[in-house]
Amino acid sequence: MKSFTVQPETDSNQGIFIYRLVLALIMMVCLSYATFAQQSANYTSATTGVEFKSFDIEQQTNAVLVKWSVENEADVSHYIIEKSTDGKEYQVAAYMFPYEMQSKANSYQYSDKKKDTDSRASYRIVSVHKNGTTSSTTPKF
Repeated sequence: MKSFTVQPETDSNQGIFIYRLVLALIMMVCLSYATFAQQSANYTSATTGVEFKSFDIEQQTNAVLVKWSVENEADVSHYIIEKSTDGKEYQVAAYMFPYEMQSKANSYQYSDKKKDTDSRASYRIVSVHKNGTTSSTTPKF
């Protein structure tokens, strides 16, 4: 007949110890990720607050000058200047990118060549944020 020997309780204790160690490591990773995700969410919500300080259009002889100034544009990917001849459907007139060396406030301008049919054109500026959200100005005529 075969005989089996029972290992001392230390083997059992080692198994429990390893189980608890693995469980603790998993919990630490989960908590670290949750903290990172929360900090990332706070960063995103804090930096998407681009604020349009001014937005004007100026009729010139052969063009329309579109001017705007902003603050807090750290999360802006780019701006879209949109133009409409009927006040309903807007088309992209141009894209502009924020300055590389961003300051607290920046000013931009775009010159749109005037055409006879553009006499009643309206413009708006759309800011596209790095997280994909957008915000826009109220159209100006």
